[in-house]
Parts: sequence; structure tokens; C-alpha cells
Amino acid sequence: MAFEHLSTAEAVTFIGYSFPATDTAARALFAEALADLPPEAVTVVGFETDEVEIEAFKTRYRDVLGPIPDESFFLGGAQDWVQRLPTPAPDP
Repeated sequence: MAFEHLSTAEAVTFIGYSFPATDTAARALFAEALADLPPEAVTVVGFETDEVEIEAFKTRYRDVLGPIPDESFFLGGAQDWVQRLPTPAPDP
């Protein structure tokens, strides 16, 4: 079911997932299911602070999902990211 839902997604947001190299099942699932998703349609929310950690974090995602642009990575944590989301307009 996860594959079916992911393979038809128009955008995907990863929140708090470090994409470890040892999680081969998840890496294969995401690589296959999101193969046709443009890298710009991926948002990654993490809490890395050190430059070395940040580069390693981005590399793990890019190794599986392709050239995700830098602006698609939000490294201020989930709470900050949620607070920055646009507020939906109320229904008329």
C-alpha cells in the first residue's frame, strides 16, 4: 500500500527521518516509488545543526531521490517548519 500511495504522490515531505544507509528496505521503497517524482517536489525537514551533519544528511537523501535542491531542505526542526507553513484561507 505504501508503494501505491507514494508512486502517485505529487509531493512528499519527510519529517524527522534521517534516511540511514542501513535502512535498505526504506531506501529501496522510496527510490522505486518516487522514481518519477521531480526532486523539487520533495521537502525534507530535519534538525541537523553541524555543517558536516547537514552535508551528510543531504547526501543520504540525494543518493536515493536525486538532486533535491538546497531550498527543499528545512533544518530548523519540525515545529519551526510547521509554524512557517502558510495558513489556509477560510472557506467562504
